[in-house]
Amino acid sequence: MLAMLLSLVAVPLYLQWLGQERYGLLLTGMAFGSYLMFADGGLTWASMLLIAEASGREDRVEIASIVKCSLSLAGCSTLLVAVIVTGLVMSLKLMSPVAWLPSHPEFSGLLIVLGLSTGLNLLFSPFYNLLFGLQDAHLATAYQGVGRLVGTVLMLVIARQGCSLAWIFAGNVFGGLLVSLAVAWHCRRRHSWAFSHGSFWNGAQIRRQLRMSVKSFIMQIGSILWGTAPVLAISGAAGPQAVPAYTVPVALLNAPFGLLTSFCANLQAGYGEAMGRGDREWITKTIAALLRKAALLIGLLGTGYMLLAEAFIGLWTHGHLQSDPLMLLSALVIVSMGTVLSFFRYALTGINRHRNAALADLICGLLCFVFVFLSVRFYGPGWVGAGVAVAVILSSGWMLPVELSRALQRRRIWPAWSFWARLVVVMLMSGIAGWLSMKSMVGDGILAWGRILVSGSVCFGVYSSLSFWLFSEDVMPIKTALASYRKGLQVK
Repeated sequence: MLAMLLSLVAVPLYLQWLGQERYGLLLTGMAFGSYLMFADGGLTWASMLLIAEASGREDRVEIASIVKCSLSLAGCSTLLVAVIVTGLVMSLKLMSPVAWLPSHPEFSGLLIVLGLSTGLNLLFSPFYNLLFGLQDAHLATAYQGVGRLVGTVLMLVIARQGCSLAWIFAGNVFGGLLVSLAVAWHCRRRHSWAFSHGSFWNGAQIRRQLRMSVKSFIMQIGSILWGTAPVLAISGAAGPQAVPAYTVPVALLNAPFGLLTSFCANLQAGYGEAMGRGDREWITKTIAALLRKAALLIGLLGTGYMLLAEAFIGLWTHGHLQSDPLMLLSALVIVSMGTVLSFFRYALTGINRHRNAALADLICGLLCFVFVFLSVRFYGPGWVGAGVAVAVILSSGWMLPVELSRALQRRRIWPAWSFWARLVVVMLMSGIAGWLSMKSMVGDGILAWGRILVSGSVCFGVYSSLSFWLFSEDVMPIKTALASYRKGLQVK
């Protein structure tokens, strides 16, 4: 969470020190670098699952074999990344310009550092997989958070000195390397038995990991295509300087929406346990309740975001970035859809139906890549959300819910139409109230921040009041908590 907040602080500083074009090029390079993770081939997820299964059987010999073989496979993946990056850099040098790569003098150096970062992540991934597989997820997550924190701080320090983009991202690589070395040392000390002497290339174990990696790799391809298509399409059509207009709103939305996604991810084990005992009713009720509560939260965040984001981003970035309302709407559509789809994806993964989820994600990613590029090419960057929406509607938007419904024996999980009608009324009423409040005040500087605070408070107040009235069942936990709090005050 701290690393996420630091990233939000870093955005206006990057815009100030790098400028919109160079910051956009950095973001484009990072998006393009995600494709280098294809070299992993889903092996990271496969080894983590195999370690978890062996841990359930308390088979330390098997875990040691998995870890040693995953280290060898990680080395092969790293070599593949080196070959790919070398080929790409040579293409930039010998075949200028290359249509599908940014033609900027700093991109070659940035690409080399991105390859180094990916290679190091792959090399050290077996240590993180060991922690996750042995139910030490809190340690792995903490190390990852510290790595992001240290990397962001170093990037900011180097960016302040006016260095090249390659050196700036090298700060992130160095921070990640320091933390990864600490993880490796920690694993060696805490689980030394997992690194006992033995073969690093067990044929049967290697084949087992490769077989299990296929489904994970398919899902990985879809998620990477989904996540990177908007950035690459905007950069290709309007130049790197247009990329921050999309990524900055997305960063704002991911801060609260990411908490929802993380919560759903943590329910996977519960879904699996319930499915194991045949309790489909509990899974259905849990997902249905999550969808209703998530819809209320998305409605609140979306209303406040569309009302305040344009003014907030202008003040937050000190005028370095001006937001387009259409782009703001596209960012909201993309993040909201991704959040809702994650509910179904994690549920299917938890009940061991992730093969179909992976196929749906792959189709969605491929369609997203096509429709996003078409919408941006013919209508402009602001229509990037329309391309993603079409791709989702034609694939994961119906495939994931249908597959989950089939697994739950056709039980109803979506809220009724009356729920959505009431939600629209609440959003419209709170949005109008906040807009009227916004228009009734003028001022710059501190007064401008005051307008945002007051208008946001009005919008939140109206939304909350109407929700307590129209969605009493869904907000019952909040009502109970408030009643207990008031009772405690009376006792005191």
